[in-house]
Amino acid sequence: VYTPDGASLVCENCSSRQKLNTASPGAEQDFFVAMANGKGFQKTISAKTFQCQGCGANFLLAPTELSVACAYCGSPHVLVGDTAQELVIPDAIISMVVDLEYAKSQLLQWVKKKLHGQNERTRPLRGLYLPVWAFNLIGSIPWSGQAVRNKRPVPVSGEHPAIYNDVCIPASARLDRLLQELLPDFNLAATPAYNPGFLAGWPAQVCEKVMSDAALEARSICVHHILRDIRSQNGELNNLLYSVSAISVTSYRLILLPVWVTGYSSGKTAVRLMINGQNGKVLAEKNQTRQ
Repeated sequence: VYTPDGASLVCENCSSRQKLNTASPGAEQDFFVAMANGKGFQKTISAKTFQCQGCGANFLLAPTELSVACAYCGSPHVLVGDTAQELVIPDAIISMVVDLEYAKSQLLQWVKKKLHGQNERTRPLRGLYLPVWAFNLIGSIPWSGQAVRNKRPVPVSGEHPAIYNDVCIPASARLDRLLQELLPDFNLAATPAYNPGFLAGWPAQVCEKVMSDAALEARSICVHHILRDIRSQNGELNNLLYSVSAISVTSYRLILLPVWVTGYSSGKTAVRLMINGQNGKVLAEKNQTRQ
């Protein structure tokens, strides 16, 4: 099984350890080459997967896994027969550093602080990896408009630079909003290259979003931030015109991020919680669901 030291597998029978290669960072892929080959993503591999018969979630597994519990609904599964399918190879993976006991302690502290001692019962914690696309973008946005100066409209213009690294877009539909809120708390620097050994004992949600679609979302996010900066730096602007044609995605990575998921019920309201598997931060979804 994988151990939370960030570097090894350990045999539960004899306690022998096998080192994982964490020195090599996950390589970034050239976006232009990927789009030019007409596929919109890198090469695929035949990987072991299973689809939960309870909730329908699809997971990537380590090659040696024989049984697994669904990370979302908890239903147990014994893997029988050929469960392989063609999947995009992840470029990098952040190891699951936060073990179950530490995740429980972080959750308990959160419940005491946020729920003010209310006796809400949380569901069992389940660990898994969630995929995200990470993009690097570069370029600029030329703009023009009218600023109000001394109560009079004055023509203004400029060119705002666009340099963004690791703009992350969740690559699966489940828990995407909650993961998006937790993304800024992950440290993506020197992320190790993907190794299936990291998945020993942990399921990973299969990538569901095409890279080209995720790239459009990342570009839209960058444009939104730049327009906000232009408005904040120039005061009140009217008739703002701009061009985004000079903003390009240069490279990308598919990264697996470790999380713990759980939730609690308060009356008829169900609240989902996510814990960062790298540093233990707890986050609750803002838009709660009705049972």
